[in-house]
Amino acid sequence: MTSAEALLRRPRRARPRDRPLYEYWPRCPRDPRAAALDSSLAERQIAVYASVLVLGQSQGHFTLQDPPRQLAANFVAMEDGFQMEIRSELLRTG
Repeated sequence: MTSAEALLRRPRRARPRDRPLYEYWPRCPRDPRAAALDSSLAERQIAVYASVLVLGQSQGHFTLQDPPRQLAANFVAMEDGFQMEIRSELLRTG
């Protein structure tokens, strides 16, 4: 398995150290600094996914049907939705 395949297949699980990340999200609409940090994080995540997609395609592992950045942004959006579910679980379980 290549490193690109390993990254794409690795499940993401909530860890206690992730909690501050999830807790600052509700502040973003009211706090420009938190919003800027969130945007910066999203852009870095998109860049990582896009790089993996470009690498995987160049190595012949798959063929992309859409631009790498567009796919990467969709992955980040899906990941954010999953993280909100994790946040909800953390709030329910303390």
